[in-house]
Amino acid sequence: MSFFKKDYSAYPQPVVVTPDPAYAGESISDAVAEAIDAEHSHSASVDARQKNNADTTVDTTTDAVLKRKGRGIKTATQGSTSEQQQQQQQQQQQQQQQQQHSDTQQDGSSEQTAARDPQPKDTTRLADGIMSLLGPIVQEMDFNIVGVRKSQTELAKEIERLMAELQLFMSSSAAPPEVEPAVQKLLKARRQIMTANSTLKAVQERVDMMHLQIERRQ
Repeated sequence: MSFFKKDYSAYPQPVVVTPDPAYAGESISDAVAEAIDAEHSHSASVDARQKNNADTTVDTTTDAVLKRKGRGIKTATQGSTSEQQQQQQQQQQQQQQQQQHSDTQQDGSSEQTAARDPQPKDTTRLADGIMSLLGPIVQEMDFNIVGVRKSQTELAKEIERLMAELQLFMSSSAAPPEVEPAVQKLLKARRQIMTANSTLKAVQERVDMMHLQIERRQ
């Protein structure tokens, strides 16, 4: 049986606590309670310190996050404000360009309308200016034409009278050979005078029409 007996000497032996006879049972209990209270108070103070440190860390992290958010919000607000200002400036520039374009179109249309439809005052002034310049010239020309026509008419009458007397003379006596060329010249002159008279008549009619038109425009 000694062969199967195990030797436990190599293993650690249990510690046997022998109480001090000087301490009673109540004293031992109080000491243990004080030790437990001290341990609890130490652990409680350590926990409180850790909690305070954790709260401080959380507060610091929260403040940093809030500051970052505030900066981001401020930056976003500034960016949105600057974008709104740029949009407002662009809108104002577009409105100014549209206003300038509309003003230019109105000015061009008014100028075209004024050019197409002249005012009565302008036409009256133009007619008065033309009349003041051409009126004396037309009147002088009219007087000259009237005088030339009268003289041509009188000359034609005199030629006809001379032709009648010449024919009467030729019928009463034999015409000498030198008279026939003179008669031909007189006839030719008469035809020229009649042509000039008709031309002067047409010119006088045109001048009269011009004079009437100018008087109507006045």
